[in-house]
Amino acid sequence: MTREWQSPEGRRWIEGSTPDGRLLVRTEGLAFAQILPVSELDREIHRDESNAKSRLASRERIDRERAAEAETLTEKRGLHGFTEGMPSVKARKIEAALDKQQMFNGKIMKRRDFIEQSVADGAVVGLWHDKRVLQFPSESFMTERDVTSTALDYAEFLTGTRTPMLRSKHRRQP
Repeated sequence: MTREWQSPEGRRWIEGSTPDGRLLVRTEGLAFAQILPVSELDREIHRDESNAKSRLASRERIDRERAAEAETLTEKRGLHGFTEGMPSVKARKIEAALDKQQMFNGKIMKRRDFIEQSVADGAVVGLWHDKRVLQFPSESFMTERDVTSTALDYAEFLTGTRTPMLRSKHRRQP
């Protein structure tokens, strides 16, 4: 009698029988065999296979939940790849700075949302008196002091532009 089945512990099979007619059931990876009455074999196989299917279904469910959680976290952060490739500590600091709520045009909103909305409405990062500013189509602007340098970096990232390097006040001019 060579019967094989899958259990949560691994592959199992009937290796032989004892002199009194009971079965020797081996489990892959274990050094000993289990002695089982013939009348309980079908119940043992059914139990093992049910447990193996249940564990597999549980693992698949956990994997799906983890993947969904990771996707949700990515969407939640939603910085369009701005922090991609950065060390996680720096990325978290940037996310915290952009998630901070602030008053903009009479409304309280996250810096991230304000920058995304402003860029969508045509705002760009420009220079004013050798300082970076978020310049709106109406020619008004906000300075780094108003929105933070991190928010301006994010705006530059979204617009795909970089503000020219500013001249250092301490460097000699040719």
